[in-house]
Amino acid sequence: MGVEPLPNRWTIEREITRAGLAKPRRRLPGYEPKGVPYPAIPPPEPGALHQADLIGPRHLFGGVEFCAFNLIDVGSHEAASEILPAPRPNLVAAGLVRIWSVVGVPPVAQFDNHSNLRGGIPPAYAYFGPVVATCLDLGVVPGSSR
Repeated sequence: MGVEPLPNRWTIEREITRAGLAKPRRRLPGYEPKGVPYPAIPPPEPGALHQADLIGPRHLFGGVEFCAFNLIDVGSHEAASEILPAPRPNLVAAGLVRIWSVVGVPPVAQFDNHSNLRGGIPPAYAYFGPVVATCLDLGVVPGSSR
């Protein structure tokens, strides 16, 4: 073709399409419902189920590393967050207690499968971590979202 350097692949594809020389893509047909009724799970009552997740570590420009421990009440959609200096299990458990002192303690809490939440880094995987132990001490049934 006599062009040096060669243009990017997407540039070549765009020019071929613009010239009308490309075949249209064949796409599989989309999902079509079969009309089978699925049971709907009723939404939980406010305060009945909390979901929590640990985000981070994050870094702000010129700042220090931090983690965000986020919690949402599935029934009422009330949300709370606790900023932690590190994702250590004892700090997460303390943050969970601070959040529950504001929004209330649920009967069931659902956590991500992060090792700092479930507390099972080998060889100590047979023991409850601080977050699970805190839940059990407060009468909360801990569960995993995965």
